[in-house]
Amino acid sequence: MSRWHVIIVALLLTVLGVGTAVYKSAAFGLPFQPQQEADVWTVEARVMVQSDGSAPVRVEMPVPGNLPRFVRIQEDFISATFGVAVDDASEPRRAIWTARRLNGEAALYYRVQLVERLEEERDASRPPPYPEVPDYEEPFGAAIHGLLNEVRRQSADIESFARQLLRRYANPAGDDRIALLRANAETPLDHALNFGHILAGARIPSRVIWTLQLSGGMRSGQLEPWLQIHNGRRWITLDPSSGTFGLPADRLIWTVGDEQPRLAAEGATVGS
Repeated sequence: MSRWHVIIVALLLTVLGVGTAVYKSAAFGLPFQPQQEADVWTVEARVMVQSDGSAPVRVEMPVPGNLPRFVRIQEDFISATFGVAVDDASEPRRAIWTARRLNGEAALYYRVQLVERLEEERDASRPPPYPEVPDYEEPFGAAIHGLLNEVRRQSADIESFARQLLRRYANPAGDDRIALLRANAETPLDHALNFGHILAGARIPSRVIWTLQLSGGMRSGQLEPWLQIHNGRRWITLDPSSGTFGLPADRLIWTVGDEQPRLAAEGATVGS
């Protein structure tokens, strides 16, 4: 090979490498310049499976789907004895481990590496339908409609409406209507569902999401229910329990759904 051939090949490889880096930066929001920094998070879930070998084993685990705030650098499904398939079409997205026979105990691992996007990914999904106004029982109906009418006068759009309502809901002191509406909500999931039920009175779409707080060196964590509302263009995240509006940088959306994500197992018992 002549010297010019070597130079041309080297130039082509350089252009290919730079082009790939530029594409990843533009498409996925990854840092490109040396002075730019990004935290890389590694999240791991472990499942212990126990079976007596009398039947085939199937284990389903909800795993993160669409990640508007993060780039999924790597995703691993690890097991020595199980085959694995990923159902990307279901909601929530699921990892499905299967084994024809398991006599004893085995460990399943799910691991994902994430980096925060420089720019949040655009929501290309269709807007959800507007909910029907619920037939609230009294005295809740009067409290909800009176509260919504007041908030409507103090807001200009769906986002400012939700901010005003969230501020009142999370700080109930001095408002008997809020105290009444919060009376039967005890858990964070109760508050998320309750706040979404109130928002339905203004025909604002909402959905429960399950989030994980990311923290360096954290050994274990719990999924926490938050709420998302749709403003006609995108989903906006809030936490009715704390009054937080917007999705913090250290929050990962794991799944979407009113029920807490759970493992499903056939032919075995499972534990963490």
